[in-house]
Amino acid sequence: MVRKRSPLIYTLMGYALLCATIMAIAVALSFGFSLIPLYPISEDQFARWWTWAACTPALFWFVINKRPRASRNGIFWRTLAGLLVAHIVCFAWVFHAVGRWRMAWTPMTVPVEAYLMFVVLDWTRRHLGERHESRHL
Repeated sequence: MVRKRSPLIYTLMGYALLCATIMAIAVALSFGFSLIPLYPISEDQFARWWTWAACTPALFWFVINKRPRASRNGIFWRTLAGLLVAHIVCFAWVFHAVGRWRMAWTPMTVPVEAYLMFVVLDWTRRHLGERHESRHL
């Protein structure tokens, strides 16, 4: 007889995978920029990405925990993945465009981003609804 795993295990594994992915992206981006000879790396570059890597899991954890019923819907996870990609691209662009980005500025963006994520997630739920409900999640 196969023992079923509890949903809590899957949730914790998902959080661990999200954190590991975000940390790997931060390390790759911070070291990747240092390998480009025309792009000098600064101490501030590491601080930007490490602050981002610390705030991003907290942001997504907050959003996921505020929508526990939606986490059973497959469109919720696809939308969240798209928001993560947008989050990465936007911060990469901001970090490249802004000359001096203070470490305290990244946590200040979290409430605004969380609000925008809730707006997008609610819009997709209203417009796509339960048609995309997954029974396997």
